[in-house]
Amino acid sequence: MSGSGKHILVIEDEALIRRLISLGLEEKSVLREAENGPKGLELLELKQPGRQERILNAGASAVLFKPISLPKLLEQVAKLLPG
Repeated sequence: MSGSGKHILVIEDEALIRRLISLGLEEKSVLREAENGPKGLELLELKQPGRQERILNAGASAVLFKPISLPKLLEQVAKLLPG
């Protein structure tokens, strides 16, 4: 884990895809994983499922929903974790 203090939460129901996404991100951030939306929201300490605004208001810098393209994911990560 990096000392950057940045946190990334990967929510993906397919374990292999979740792990592949996480592998490329764990060196740049503090990484957390969840296998579905409700568990991800629980990690964010949100009691009820909400919209993107609710997640952003809880402190997230960005939110991506399925379907996610790898270029879009990498673009968002580059914006948030320069270098």
